[in-house]
Amino acid sequence: MSKDRFCTQLSGLFLIVGSLTTFLASASPLLIIAQLVFGLGSAFNVTARSLVTGLVDQEHLGTLYSSISATAYCGVLVGGPLLAGAFSWGMRAGGMWIGLPFLVASGLFTLAVLAVSLA
Repeated sequence: MSKDRFCTQLSGLFLIVGSLTTFLASASPLLIIAQLVFGLGSAFNVTARSLVTGLVDQEHLGTLYSSISATAYCGVLVGGPLLAGAFSWGMRAGGMWIGLPFLVASGLFTLAVLAVSLA
């Protein structure tokens, strides 16, 4: 379980740094590097599910996975409009704020990594 936690935290850190760097990127080379770093965090979902699976008895795995799926869809329902609103606000503000959805995503990834770290 400690390996799963470490991999999840590391993947989450890549997601945080990648999205924050995307927000701050003012030139294409930095944006490319930011997207590469962000891509390194793609294992977050897999390792987080593995970590949570280790915390639950085998007889409750069906309920766990159903809860994870329901929560993920709720996140999509809330996150889509939230990020669209952040994009709209960033476009109106102009300048570096155009990437505001990536700053919001970085904050949400930070919350997710904190939750994994405290589990």
